[in-house]
This record gives sequence, C-alpha cells and structure tokens, in this order.
Amino acid sequence: MKKLNACLIIVLFLASTTALYAPKVSATAYTAATMNPSQQDSWMHYGSGNGNGTVYEISVDIVLTNVTDMQGWQFGLFWSNSYLNCDSAIIHNPSIWGNNTLSVDVSQGVDNTYNSTNGYYCYAEAAELGCSSFNGTLAIATLTFHQTANVSSTTPLNFDSVEVCDEFGNDIDCSTTDGSVVMHTGAKPTTVIVSGNGSTILLGSYPTNWSNWQCAQSNDGDTSFVSTGSEETWGESDYDLYNASAPWIPSGAANVTVSIHIVARSTSASYKATFAATINATSTGYEQAGSFRPSTSYQEYSRNFTIAASDGISLQIGVYINPGTHMIQGMMNYYDGYCTEVYAVITWS
Repeated sequence: MKKLNACLIIVLFLASTTALYAPKVSATAYTAATMNPSQQDSWMHYGSGNGNGTVYEISVDIVLTNVTDMQGWQFGLFWSNSYLNCDSAIIHNPSIWGNNTLSVDVSQGVDNTYNSTNGYYCYAEAAELGCSSFNGTLAIATLTFHQTANVSSTTPLNFDSVEVCDEFGNDIDCSTTDGSVVMHTGAKPTTVIVSGNGSTILLGSYPTNWSNWQCAQSNDGDTSFVSTGSEETWGESDYDLYNASAPWIPSGAANVTVSIHIVARSTSASYKATFAATINATSTGYEQAGSFRPSTSYQEYSRNFTIAASDGISLQIGVYINPGTHMIQGMMNYYDGYCTEVYAVITWS
C-alpha cells in the first residue's frame, strides 16, 4: 500500500508560502469518505447494440461528506485487476477553488497493472493561497470501470490512505467505507417498451382516441389504459399484442428469456378481473401465461417465456384480460380489468 501523507504535505506546502505542516489535530466534524454507489451490479456486455461486442461500463464517485475548512485532500483506490479494468478517472474540485489548485497524480494515471493482483489510482489536491476553504459534501472524483471476467462474484473497491486537511496541513478526521461491485455472467438485462400495435388488437382503449399500444406504454395509472369486460362488451375476454422489437439480440445468444411485465388492476374488490401475459414469437407462435388477479390498486406481475435469438426482430408482447363476473337474479354482471403498462426484460447467456 502506498502511504500518501507526504504527497499531500508537499502539495499543501507548494499551494501556500505561509502554511507550515503541523501535527495532526482531531476535528469535531464527522467527515467521511464513501463511494457512490457503495455497491453496484455489472455485466461484461450490454444487452443491446452489438451484444457481446459492446462493453458495459460502471462509474463510482468518491465522495467526501460533512467537510469543514477543507483546503486539501488525497485518496488512493485499489481494485482487483483479475475482474475489473479502470477506464478513466476524472477529478472534481470545489467551484470556489476555481482553477487555483495544485495537484500530485501519485500513480501517474490509472494503473491497471500496479501489481499481480491489483490495479491502483491515487491523487492529491490542494487549493492555492487565498482560496476559500470548502465546507459541505463533494464528489472529488469519478472512476469508470468495466468487468473483464464473465463470472458471478463480488469484488471489492478498497480505499488507501485517505487524508483531508485544513490550510495549515492539519488532518481533518475522516472515516472511510469501502465499496464493491457485484459481477454477473451474460448480458445486462434490457428493458423493452412497446412501440406500436401488433397483429391482434381486441381490447378497448382509454382515451378512445389513443392507439392501444400508447395506452399500455407507460405506467400512468388511469390516465390511459386498455380494458375489457364491461357490460357493453358482454364480458368478452380479449387480448392485445404490441410490437416490442429487439433486433440487437446476438445471433449466437442462448437461453433467451423474455420476462413480460404487466401493470394492472381490477375495478371490483369482490369480483376481480384475471390477467395473463402474452407473447407472439416466430418460433413459438402465440403463448399465454397467467393468471393474475390484482386488487383495485395497480399491481405489477410478470411471467417468463423462452424464445430463439432470431425471434427478436419481430417480437410481440401483450396482455390478456378476463373480466370479473357476478350473477345477480339470473343476470351476469361484468367488472372491468384495466392494464396501464406492458413491457419486457430480455436476458440471454
């Protein structure tokens, strides 16, 4: 591990002709160095574009919180070079310092081959004489990584020798909390929203002047929805299919799974409508999976379907609704089901 204290002392000395380094003084502020996000998911490849030819990057901010009278800072960061590659590091300083800072790039840039197991980056920065001290919370750096091993594992991001100082070089007490990255195999799941009406449109839309796919494109509650089952339609059970083209699924993809999500509600708490997710793919034809009987508040439900990689370009997804029913004095009464959103999440290996 590199000890960076000397680097920050040098920077502070260069930044001020009057400042002298003093012994450590414990501050009363609860300053902390953290990573945001503290833990995040990563995959080797995007679930779009060219599939396995497209790198999926993640970024982490180095954040100093609750700082008082800060005039300089330093941090180091280690990561496993067996799992991650750091693509870039961007430094952020307080706006009140402007460009009046001096810095030491201790590691001379991102070093992904620091040793046989770790990559490393470290940096020290200080404001020049006359700059105001910083108080508050600040992301001092952003590092961007990509996963290099197609594995399911968790790998740490470890701080090294974090220091925060005032204008005299006195240390400001600062706690640190390391971060981590949860790595996954295969491609990142990709959400696909509907983009047009498909081959079967049987449900009623609200507003009536909207296309059915628009009413099921986003979760906006009762502002727009598709439905069936009212007495005017004699309780017919019907379904819609919507275009959800995914031409970016790689031709060699295996285990292609389409998770169809529907957001729906019943209009009667006692006589609930029944919903099912539907799909139409070239290799499988029309399929339906359910059933789901939500309350009168909108709820989300999903079912998985397996398709071929070649099905992506013409993929259709949708919703089937069967109204709630109740017999009163020999007459059947029907109770609508509303669906306000349909979308799919596609994964493969």
